[in-house]
Amino acid sequence: QKACEQHFAVGETDRAVVVLRGLLVDLGLEYPDSSEDVHRSFVAIVGALARDEPGPTLATEASRAAVDTLWSASKGFLIHSPIRGAFFAAASAWMARLLGREADVVRGLIALQAVVSREQDRALFDALDDRVQRYMAAHDDAYVVGFAAIMGGVAASVAGQWGEAMQGIEFGTQHLRSRCAGVSWECNFGLLMLMSLLETRGELRSIAHRSAVMAQQAKETGNSMIEFVAAYYRSL
Repeated sequence: QKACEQHFAVGETDRAVVVLRGLLVDLGLEYPDSSEDVHRSFVAIVGALARDEPGPTLATEASRAAVDTLWSASKGFLIHSPIRGAFFAAASAWMARLLGREADVVRGLIALQAVVSREQDRALFDALDDRVQRYMAAHDDAYVVGFAAIMGGVAASVAGQWGEAMQGIEFGTQHLRSRCAGVSWECNFGLLMLMSLLETRGELRSIAHRSAVMAQQAKETGNSMIEFVAAYYRSL
């Protein structure tokens, strides 16, 4: 699983998928090859989660390993293949629901915010969002607060709400960095979305400053993907 995540993190997607396929087979899960398979399963899972009804059988037996592997796949795909990443997030949430792991269900639902919009299906979106909000009201979960802020910011940027998007992404990234451990992917994702938003707005001076900071942090942590991203934005 860690090897799979590392291949994704440095852009070796083909190698990551080879490892991922083997992991899924070991866990009794299937890798959806076609876009039709992804879409069909995604719609079924999200609908079942929203209505809290029985849904598709993804594996002969639910397990924590399956939840975490599906989540690793989601993180690997979310940036460059959002729909496939959303499918794996939904599948991870569904498997967590079977195990009664509500924190992991909510984690997966939060990842869907930038893919499922209220305009597409208001009732479905509101049902998923309500489950997230109920969890946040009942638990002091720093990870969920930070990750929800980042994904809410991404959703706001899609809707053209630039100020809200900047505030959400910046707050979420800083909150995770200061309150949580082992959240490098989430923080990197927030940084990437923030830089993309600044590029869209033409904020070149801010991009120059932030890319220099990113480059230094990437060298210190050995994060080759973020170092590449910093170099790209520095070139602007």
